[in-house]
Amino acid sequence: MKKVLSILLTVLLCAGSMTTVFAVGGTDGNITWNYNESTKTLTISGTGDMPDYYNNSAPWSSFKNEIEEVVIQNGVTSISEDAFYSCSALKTVTISESVADIGSYAFGYCGLQSIVIPNKVRIIHADTFYGCRNLKDVTIPNGVTAIAMRAFRDCSAMESLVIPKSVEIIACYAFYGCDALNTLNYAGSEEEWQQVQIGDYEDGIMEHDYTVNYNYGAPVPVTVTLIADEGGTVSGGGTYLEGEAVTVTATPNPGYHFVGWFNGDSKVNDNASYSFAVTGDMTLTARFEQNPTPVDPGTTPTEPENLCPWCGGDHSVGLIQMIIGWFHGILANIFGARY
Repeated sequence: MKKVLSILLTVLLCAGSMTTVFAVGGTDGNITWNYNESTKTLTISGTGDMPDYYNNSAPWSSFKNEIEEVVIQNGVTSISEDAFYSCSALKTVTISESVADIGSYAFGYCGLQSIVIPNKVRIIHADTFYGCRNLKDVTIPNGVTAIAMRAFRDCSAMESLVIPKSVEIIACYAFYGCDALNTLNYAGSEEEWQQVQIGDYEDGIMEHDYTVNYNYGAPVPVTVTLIADEGGTVSGGGTYLEGEAVTVTATPNPGYHFVGWFNGDSKVNDNASYSFAVTGDMTLTARFEQNPTPVDPGTTPTEPENLCPWCGGDHSVGLIQMIIGWFHGILANIFGARY
């Protein structure tokens, strides 16, 4: 028994001395950070601005080649310059809507693949995403007014980008080295694009030609055409914006009833008042049918016509006349003309 207790005590002591570090972190100024080595997730919380981490001095920099995900929680109001510089394994970042500023090189040369910039951000600073060669999907909110020099330089995986109509300045070299970026989708009109300051007098925003799609994401006008077959009228057709709610109405004329709304030969709805969200140009036909003639239950049925071709209006009289005629014919044959 003593031997068993000794073995158990030894096991417990060994287990107590075996410690594995799964999380590290600390507090720095307004923020608290925690890095989970098991999930490779860095979580930052707090209230106010992140301290200045210029020249790669962030307290989590010793894990910069391991961090795969960053979560910045609500309350943090800024991301410091160089905060995640050269985090080569970083793939995703979630930034709360409380963040209003992202510093230069904040994500420079990191492995980031996509990012949604918070709605409070007004300027994308110089070099913020410089060298993010895996960055493909970027969402810039309406409200950003300036995209600074080299903001997305060498983001070679980026193929398209939506520029909100709030942007007034796109500085030179903003998209240099973005070799796959051949299209900018601008939310405003061509006239509004002409008012945006693009590059400077000598240098542009890209070193290669690109196209601009205007009015990107704006609702598209569509036409609803209505046709009324004989027997009624229709209303509700016209020009609408794509996705808008539409109600069309069919009204039968007296003596007619509504059959249905048709798209070609296919019936789409049975209701005379039909509501739907329009998704494109369309033609609807309202079909009507004439009501059947009603039968008056008080009407006396008409007697059938006389079925006998030799009879007059009265059946019995006609039959007697036919027999007399037949009898006279027999007598004439027997007695001749003397009869």
